Amino acid sequence: MKKILSILGSISLLTSSTISVVSCQEPVKPEEKLEFNKENVSNFFEENKEFNYEGDFIFISDPEGIDNADFNVFNSTTDIIESLFLKTVVREMSKTIDLGTQDFIWVESILGTPNLKKSLGTDKYPSYDKSYTFIFDEVLIENTATNERMVFNDFKFNFRQTNEIISDKVEEKEIENLFNYWLGGINSEPNDRFNWAKGGNGSFHEVADTLENGSLDDSKKEIKSGIEKLSNREIIEGYSGTPIFEKYRFTVEIEDVKLLPNKSEKLVFANINGVATFPNINNGQKANFSGNWAFWKKRVSK
Repeated sequence: MKKILSILGSISLLTSSTISVVSCQEPVKPEEKLEFNKENVSNFFEENKEFNYEGDFIFISDPEGIDNADFNVFNSTTDIIESLFLKTVVREMSKTIDLGTQDFIWVESILGTPNLKKSLGTDKYPSYDKSYTFIFDEVLIENTATNERMVFNDFKFNFRQTNEIISDKVEEKEIENLFNYWLGGINSEPNDRFNWAKGGNGSFHEVADTLENGSLDDSKKEIKSGIEKLSNREIIEGYSGTPIFEKYRFTVEIEDVKLLPNKSEKLVFANINGVATFPNINNGQKANFSGNWAFWKKRVSK
């Protein structure tokens, strides 16, 4: 049975501490970091209810189609803000807690499109150099090997993009940021067990079977197909999982797929390397990506 830890009682937002991506505190030495366990993680979230991100990001100031009445990127914007929030949380937690676990850790928090719209006001997506506060009701942390869960409540995420991006000036830095956060991040370090891409979308429903059967060539085809289905869905229809703007559409070639030995009742893990081509950037800008992914097994529910 899954162990669910609920944090009872709330901490006033007036007294809760604020965390920034950039900190003036000296980093904790690895040997001085706390163990990743229920007690230490609980203490971290009890003490930290507000997180900040201020820096470069991916939102374009003049995207194609913005004047169209049907222009709708709310769902895909929700996805990318959720990913950024979670990576910010993990980054801050890693400063005091040793996150060098061998098991993959599922970290999830749902912003939801209604909450996004409330925070954006009249904006269709976050604007350059404008501050927004997004409200997250809970953060879920689950060990994918043991199914042990921890749930924490009531968080604020303050966001401001400091770089202005013009459509005809999109460069490699914007692509790098996109790949660091899209689908949870298709770029990640090989040993990172907290930041990894989540192939839970229906576009990837065959991948887990092909990986478990050892059909890596079929896995490459299914992963390529899944990525390109998401990248080429209609932006104006507001689908979840798209790369937000027309400028960021891309195709891929999967160069290598390596099945990872990590065991889970629900998921199959793999390391994936590939090359993306962006036809709308610099006449076909190419970008490499490499990271760990998880794919849902067909016989289990999420």
